[in-house]
Amino acid sequence: MVFTKSPTNLRFSKVEALLKTARVLASDIHLERLLVVIAEQVTEVLDAERSSVLLYDAAQHELHGMVVQGLKPSKIRIPVGQGLAGYAAQTKQILNVPNAQGDLRFTVSYDAWTGFRTQAVLCAPILGTERQLVGVIQVLNKRSGRRFTREDEMLLEAFSAHAALAIERAHLVEQYAEQQRLQASLQVAQAIQMSMLPQTAATTDAACYDLYAHLQSAQTVGGDLYDFYAEDEYRLGFAIGDVSDKGVPAALFANGTSTLLRLAASEGLPPDACFANINRVQQNQKGMFVTVFYGLMDLRTGVITYGNAGHPPPCIAHRDGTVTFAPRAQNLPLCLLTSDTFQVNQLHMEPGDLLVLYTDGVLEAANTAGAQFGQDGLQRVLGEAAGASAREAVERLLEAVERFTAGMAQRDDLTLLALRYEGMAT
Repeated sequence: MVFTKSPTNLRFSKVEALLKTARVLASDIHLERLLVVIAEQVTEVLDAERSSVLLYDAAQHELHGMVVQGLKPSKIRIPVGQGLAGYAAQTKQILNVPNAQGDLRFTVSYDAWTGFRTQAVLCAPILGTERQLVGVIQVLNKRSGRRFTREDEMLLEAFSAHAALAIERAHLVEQYAEQQRLQASLQVAQAIQMSMLPQTAATTDAACYDLYAHLQSAQTVGGDLYDFYAEDEYRLGFAIGDVSDKGVPAALFANGTSTLLRLAASEGLPPDACFANINRVQQNQKGMFVTVFYGLMDLRTGVITYGNAGHPPPCIAHRDGTVTFAPRAQNLPLCLLTSDTFQVNQLHMEPGDLLVLYTDGVLEAANTAGAQFGQDGLQRVLGEAAGASAREAVERLLEAVERFTAGMAQRDDLTLLALRYEGMAT
């Protein structure tokens, strides 16, 4: 006696297949395993010989095999619009072809290459939540030799919806994992960047100054820089800079600039020669430039010989309570042009004077009305900081900027360097 499945049993098995696929989808996030289950269930329930799940490669505008029963997936590449699967991808419509050999859209060479004899073909596009093309499910040959039915079409559409969910979820998981990897990498980059900055004041035998610096990036890493070092017993070098970009490229550019500056300074080169060296050596393929203030202070006299390459002018809080600004920069930013000639200037610090260097992130910090902190904000805060240490002055400025911006997101890297000159004991 031969037993056959009743229509009720057939419908039940199809529902079971969909439920099984849904359960796997809920319990697994591995894309290929999910698509293998979908392909296997489609093949079984539609009583077909084999099935394929092809994903859309938007960059190449073609389909590629993710799960292809009976063939290595990596070998399948189908331009959109070519072949039956490519046609379904192009039209975003289900395609039911009872006789592939007689259809002009069918690629005959496919059978010659695979050794498979294609007869009936059923293709359904896999569409995302906004009907964007994600891929195609292709089913080949009813085992019974019959054509695929309208019920088969509806079932395949249901499976394609499952496939769309699986693919979109897998992409979301991968994006999240990639974001986590990127964040971890950025945190390492931040640690490296901060470790390259001096954390304690440079010292000399003639310790007659107080120095403090703070860098606060708008992103995890940024393009501001500062540095300070004792060149010899009586000379203190210090610098601040601002790269014309943000993020990792700017951080790398800033670190390269800082390294070149310190190397040139360690050879005893004056500020103009240090700038020329950076302009000549710094590799710049991204069109970035950097503003830099580099000063060399004679601790015996309080005279600072400095070069300013496009950086905002330093602010001096004098011991008598007045606040002034040094002359504006007379040199272009570094790495903007191939110039090797830079002007050098001098300013004189009296005992008790406080010099404050800063980047645009301080001046351009904006409040909800769009007003900027500006030089007026600097003068106001420093005018009230008579007798404050270098660290206290920096912390007061940071607090003032935070109050001024009133919770607005930081838009630019922010760096401050304060140097109080005490004068040498006689």
